[in-house]
Amino acid sequence: MFHQFSDKIQKCLLLVAIEDAPKTRKSNHEALELQRRCWEKKTEIPKDLNLEKTKEGLIEATHYFRMYSSDACWKEDVNLVQANLDRLE
Repeated sequence: MFHQFSDKIQKCLLLVAIEDAPKTRKSNHEALELQRRCWEKKTEIPKDLNLEKTKEGLIEATHYFRMYSSDACWKEDVNLVQANLDRLE
């Protein structure tokens, strides 16, 4: 699709992408860090509960229960949920 645009538009798109690259890189790095921290929390569940040999399903259920009980969960406030969903789009 990129190659269907005229040369001027292609150059403009490339310049915008180059300008936005540092912000995009930072945003991607922050997202990866958040994913890493969540993964670390999830792997700590069996250790916290002394269940090193437990099934993955129980670990995931416990992880989701803890996420629901956390302050990061968007529950009960419809305006907050809608605002965050709009931001994701």
